[in-house]
Amino acid sequence: MKLLAVDTPVETPICPSDLPWLDTPLDGGFRKGGCYLISGAPGANKTTMAVQAATNIAARGVHVLLVLTEQTPADLQDVVGRVYPGGLTAVPSAVWDNLDYKMLDRAEDLLSLLRRTIPMRYPETKVIIIDSLQGTGLASTSSTVYRQVFSFLDDSKARGIITLIVTHVTKDGKIAGPKALEHKVDVAITLRKAYKFRHLFICKNRFGPEVVEPIVLTVEGGRLDLSPHASASCASAMGYSGADDELIEVQAAVSIPKLGGRAELTAPFLPTKRVKQIISTISKIRDIDMHDLCYAVNAFIPNSRGYLPEMDLPLAMALLSAYLQQPVSPRAVFAGQLDLRLNIRSPRTPYLSALAEVLADEQQGLIERVFVSSGAAGYLAELEPFHGGASLGAQVEIVGVRTLIELLGLVWPAVFGGMTDGPDETQERSDGE
Repeated sequence: MKLLAVDTPVETPICPSDLPWLDTPLDGGFRKGGCYLISGAPGANKTTMAVQAATNIAARGVHVLLVLTEQTPADLQDVVGRVYPGGLTAVPSAVWDNLDYKMLDRAEDLLSLLRRTIPMRYPETKVIIIDSLQGTGLASTSSTVYRQVFSFLDDSKARGIITLIVTHVTKDGKIAGPKALEHKVDVAITLRKAYKFRHLFICKNRFGPEVVEPIVLTVEGGRLDLSPHASASCASAMGYSGADDELIEVQAAVSIPKLGGRAELTAPFLPTKRVKQIISTISKIRDIDMHDLCYAVNAFIPNSRGYLPEMDLPLAMALLSAYLQQPVSPRAVFAGQLDLRLNIRSPRTPYLSALAEVLADEQQGLIERVFVSSGAAGYLAELEPFHGGASLGAQVEIVGVRTLIELLGLVWPAVFGGMTDGPDETQERSDGE
């Protein structure tokens, strides 16, 4: 006897989110009856991702119920308006027809919501999104409540309802809640934040392979999109080591560790402790977090001098250029020591004199700007390394800056032009967070 007639219509087991960067690693989309966990630190755009998926699914005519524990309906409406390029007026009517929300104060009410409220008020629900589980005040030690949450997930699976749970992470980046929560779901998705980029991993997937290489996303216009910068970014900045008669190109590459991997630093010609200190110092800048990344830095310095403090600035610029994926002009030279408060200290007088000679003899016409501390700019500009007594300032633009933040505003005005924090304020903010 045939259990299934050939012409019997079968409901598709896959529900696409119409987010290619998510559907592809999920083998087409969300599975009917599947339980999905979305975790990440505050600001990682977990809600943005959930709402983008919810609105796309609703636009297909599939009924979605958003269970809100932290946001108000007005907040939800704002997010919906942000994920559509044209704002709220561009949202298709099908989204409003198939997207509902329900406020929830306690996680233990999820089971009652599924068994009573949904059949009565939202009987067409195919997808439930909870944003977020810990938003109800649920503690990791609330074993009784978590058992009820697990029963909710079992019931959702039995009813063929797709469930997405947004959850917080602990300070060390682990999924908040008992370990049993991660075991209970079918797919665990993690979002990590790095400046304007978000890194998506799939650390558990019962329906396919895990994704240990980061999927790099950008936050553009309030929505998540696949970044064109999916691979390690390489950059360089010009400096002067204080030895010989040539400028030095500091090269840096920044990449994201694989899931479960550790941050690494490879700098064969540089003092590792100093490079780590530079990375830690520039991480004090607002929205810059350069921890937990992999770095490869290359800058050959003649052994006769070794590393001089004046190399701090080109090293910092090369690292930031790779991290931000913003280019640095090869016609610019950076010279100065970076202190722990992001101040730029003046190079020593013999160093400035040697730099002026290099710019005059070997680099004529190649270098257009030199960035140094404000205190050294006037002295460097008045040096006369050219034949005939011409000053360096008459041939090359000498730019004096007090802090690294001021320098970044000049080099990348579109990114840092509005940042007015001085080094003292930056340090205080970093220490207070």
